[in-house]
Amino acid sequence: MNHSEFKLRYGETKYILKKALAQLLPQDILHRPKQGFAVPIAKWLRDDALQLDESSALAGLNGAFIAKTVADYRQHNSNRHHFLWGQWTLAQVMQRHAALASTPSTADTVHAL
Repeated sequence: MNHSEFKLRYGETKYILKKALAQLLPQDILHRPKQGFAVPIAKWLRDDALQLDESSALAGLNGAFIAKTVADYRQHNSNRHHFLWGQWTLAQVMQRHAALASTPSTADTVHAL
């Protein structure tokens, strides 16, 4: 047997793993279909694990609107977690980009010498 036969055998994926765990796990768990998992964005936003307030509003977005949306969401008055997640993610990217843009590159440092 070659290595790929341990991963896929007779159309069954993860064959060797299932074989090794057959005595430890129920058959319905071993052979159930793949499942995804949810990222707890809503919980992170409500618990303030992701710091998002009007100061993190992007250029062109109204900081007061962001603050009100966050407050409404945390008081369970709205279900805008997808909007807030997008806002937070984009703010993180923009902050990192700005930080990298303000850091002198290696070429600038060498040229200055």
